Amino acid sequence: MKCLLTALMTVLVLVMCGCNSQNTNEAANNASRKVSDAANTVVNKTREVAQNVNNSAGPTINDAAITTKIKTKLLADSITGTTVDTTNGVVTLTGSVASEEQKTKAEKHAQETEGVKSVKNELVIKTQ
Repeated sequence: MKCLLTALMTVLVLVMCGCNSQNTNEAANNASRKVSDAANTVVNKTREVAQNVNNSAGPTINDAAITTKIKTKLLADSITGTTVDTTNGVVTLTGSVASEEQKTKAEKHAQETEGVKSVKNELVIKTQ
């Protein structure tokens, strides 16, 4: 009888430990799911913010690249004394150049630059 009681107590303890283990596993799984969901939310929000930053910075970066390309072309043709301003792909040329030919070349360089939507040529010819 004493042996049977000990065996029953052992089985009861093992069953209770098994139940406790199952509850612990469920709690761990729930916690794991919550952490995973939170991580996914953070990743999605980060992507969203990055996309918004790219969308808002895109035109500014493109405008700067356009301006740099045009200035490089002008310097290669020795066209100096000009200011190039680009806003949303619209290029404005200001300043003074030595001749009508330089004024025309400057406008042509701007028009042929990738990303340029239109050109406002406000260059004036230097008088001597």
